[in-house]
Amino acid sequence: MTALIDMYAKCGKKSSAERVFTNGIISKDVILWNSMITGYGVHGHGDRSVKFYRIMIEDRVRPNGIIFVSLIMACRHSGLVEEGIKLFYSMETYHKIRPTYACPVDLLGRAGWLEEASTKCLLHPEVMFSKHC
Repeated sequence: MTALIDMYAKCGKKSSAERVFTNGIISKDVILWNSMITGYGVHGHGDRSVKFYRIMIEDRVRPNGIIFVSLIMACRHSGLVEEGIKLFYSMETYHKIRPTYACPVDLLGRAGWLEEASTKCLLHPEVMFSKHC
């Protein structure tokens, strides 16, 4: 089912992916949630990605680092800079996931927030060598 959802989502058939996700699967793991979050995100629907993330949290599915890479990428594609930064900071604060700083630097830089992005690079030089985003 994950491959089917992923295929529909990546091909832009988001409603088909959502229909399979909603009607075809009872127990949804973090991989399935990530397929939906990524599918909406790559097509510029970061608001829907964030909505799926919030439902995932309500369903008590524990996020992982990949979920946050997908969410921040979705926010980047949709211009949701502040939402992306909030999600980034929630990684460590609420979910105890060690963050990678490449994604928020990319988010900030593409939004034109170059001073904030360069500050992150200076504070976290490992960003310069990360390939996560």
